Amino acid sequence: MRFRQIDLPVHDPSGWSAWMTRELDAPPHPVMPDAVTVGWSTLRFRYRPEADVTVRTGPDADSGTPQKRAHHLAFAVPTGTIDDYAREYGEDTVDRPDGPFAMRSVYLTGPEDAVIELVEHVHRPADGTDGTDAAQLLGVAEVGLGVPDVRASGEALAAHYGDRLPHGFGDPDRRIIAAYGDIDGAVVLSAADRPWFPTEDTFPVTDQPSISLGN
Repeated sequence: MRFRQIDLPVHDPSGWSAWMTRELDAPPHPVMPDAVTVGWSTLRFRYRPEADVTVRTGPDADSGTPQKRAHHLAFAVPTGTIDDYAREYGEDTVDRPDGPFAMRSVYLTGPEDAVIELVEHVHRPADGTDGTDAAQLLGVAEVGLGVPDVRASGEALAAHYGDRLPHGFGDPDRRIIAAYGDIDGAVVLSAADRPWFPTEDTFPVTDQPSISLGN
């Protein structure tokens, strides 16, 4: 199931769209302001007053240092290109070769301390680029959310999306992490006090985006 449109609540919508175009070559959307086209996905950045509320968690909780709300977005790249992206950005790949979500990834720091991932899925056919240029991102493959209760948030996803976002992986009790969806589009729920592998960022409770699905 693919994410056709994601409305992401952020502090600085124009800063996000400019970063996406500059750093990831995502073209501006032809009609929507503060939006970019990412393969099969439209990613629109929307200012929300709630996003201005800073959160203190983890080792900085008692220091008075405000922590920005972070997002995690993963973008699928064509099979066979992840090493090119690693060289382009000067980053190492992180390899997770097992399971239905087997992948090779490169991690970047995005706007507002977002964790940005470029991901090549092991099980994606080499010719599965959907007609896009080999250098282009295929679409948004993951949205990661920090949540206060993984199980409750997963049940809410299931109630809203039904079998279009099936449970994919995570700990059996769904207390720490749980992913819903597949390699074309997954929502990854993480307990808000859990370090995000492999970057070790600790996500606060994340402002949740609006997601529209399509085949």
